Amino acid sequence: MRMRLLAVSLSLFAMGATACAPTPPPPPAGPVVLSEGHVDAFGVAVEDGEFFVHIHDEENDVEYLPSQAILQAKPETETTVPAGPNFGFLGTPGSPVWVLPQTETPGVLYAGWASEEIAPGVLLGDVLNWNLISVSGPGSFAVYNTDGFGVPTVIFDSDNSLPQQTTFPAGAHVHGNWAFSAAGTYTINFSATGSLADSTPLDSGPKAFTFVVGPYPPA
Repeated sequence: MRMRLLAVSLSLFAMGATACAPTPPPPPAGPVVLSEGHVDAFGVAVEDGEFFVHIHDEENDVEYLPSQAILQAKPETETTVPAGPNFGFLGTPGSPVWVLPQTETPGVLYAGWASEEIAPGVLLGDVLNWNLISVSGPGSFAVYNTDGFGVPTVIFDSDNSLPQQTTFPAGAHVHGNWAFSAAGTYTINFSATGSLADSTPLDSGPKAFTFVVGPYPPA
């Protein structure tokens, strides 16, 4: 059973507890830094008739609110923009770019997006929208997939006008490349929209996700 860290609370219950019972240590200050392993960087569920947007640490089966975790693209994710017009959205060929990769790579974050908690029939058409609302940071941000021939399909590109939207099915679990054109801290606002099966509209509202590109803490 996964743990869900939606709010920090501590309670003490012990049979025969006395006044001298030890005090539990305080919870760690600040957000958790996720820097390697499998994570759903944008997870969506439906709870109490509303979208619940979260980050799912698959390695430890823990869910965080976006404000409770930092997603890190470690220095090892730095590479260069490939040659060829298909990759022009990443910048000039040969220029630096930091990419959380579509395929699982030891030592770095394997980031995806998921709606696997949403059962068939909950949403109208069994689909939802993933929206990129805004990007604030030292460079550009993009999400893209590559096929078996290495040809990219762009999902989001912050160099184009915002907001942007893509659609994916309920019950999905997908991975892609998350690219940043400069090191530093990014605040990226995403939202989920759609409708329940009875046509009731759903809108999570903007949720701010923090990405640190390069070392943590950032220089």
